[in-house]
Amino acid sequence: MLGRHNVTQADIMAHESDADKLKRAGQSVVSIRSTVSPNKPVDQTTWALTLSDAMDEFFDCQSYITDFRDTLRPRLEFTFYGLAEQTVTAAHAFEMSYNLVSAWSLKPKVGKGIHKRNCYCNGTADALYKMALAEKDRDKQRAARREAERLKAREWEEAEEERMRLDRLKDPQVTTDRDTPDRKVKVEEVPDEDVLRKKNVGDEDTEPSPAQYQTASHKTFNATDKNDLDLDKELAKAEERARNRAPSTSESTPTKPQSTLVVAAQASAVVVLPKEEEGGSDSPWNSVMQLVKFRETSKAIADEYLKQSGIKLSGGRQRIPLKIKDDRAWEAYETGRERCSEDRRASTTTS
Repeated sequence: MLGRHNVTQADIMAHESDADKLKRAGQSVVSIRSTVSPNKPVDQTTWALTLSDAMDEFFDCQSYITDFRDTLRPRLEFTFYGLAEQTVTAAHAFEMSYNLVSAWSLKPKVGKGIHKRNCYCNGTADALYKMALAEKDRDKQRAARREAERLKAREWEEAEEERMRLDRLKDPQVTTDRDTPDRKVKVEEVPDEDVLRKKNVGDEDTEPSPAQYQTASHKTFNATDKNDLDLDKELAKAEERARNRAPSTSESTPTKPQSTLVVAAQASAVVVLPKEEEGGSDSPWNSVMQLVKFRETSKAIADEYLKQSGIKLSGGRQRIPLKIKDDRAWEAYETGRERCSEDRRASTTTS
């Protein structure tokens, strides 16, 4: 979840000015006090410094230590600074890890004595720091794998589009027959009904004479005529005469041509991408460059924040390397290192 949030931040910061980026900066402080006596100073242990370094690597921030030894309430403060969201997460993780490691070191299987317990805590902190470095390296590998997968998918898609383009050039048209009538009008010469056709000698008188228009003086209508006018019969006769006048069916009624619709072949908008190989990348980063750029930007923001705050860091005391005195102390160190690895495997299996 934090990785996806970092990707979102990276996309936004890519378009922000330096002043806007600095507004995202902040710090979070973890105070360590003695549980034995509130007036007892807290020593800077090597394993606590290593633990804070691990948080810096995990959450892409930076940290420094302030020793309030000569005060009424002595304490040791670990300040994480950089992107505000990163510092909050790092501080919570450091607090939880510090308390857990301290509690684990008090278990009987670790053994008695400050040296053994200190070796156990150093083993746990060293394993956690190596885990953080390995996780950062895995993030880059996953980002590189995802970038390669995206490039491969893009190449496959381009090859598929090229193949479809060549298919269109090879067979550019697809014909589809439709039953829709032809919208074109066929113009034919039709004899004028007002002109009487001349009969050839020998022609049979199969056609009725054209209608003769007469005045009312030639024929009068007698209402008392016994033969009533049958309109249905007259209408049938008129239709018969019209059919006889019209040209033959083969000439007057053209055969209905097949309507041909030319449809250009179009590439489908849906492109099926090849299946990703097993063990594909689940990285939220699109490329290694995007991840590296985010880490560089986070460090630059942290440095600028410290500069704007007017805080100058001193070199401090050098870390004293751990000296393991005997085999039992070495066994305690290995126990702490293995404990951290076991918790890592358990969390990976659960997720």
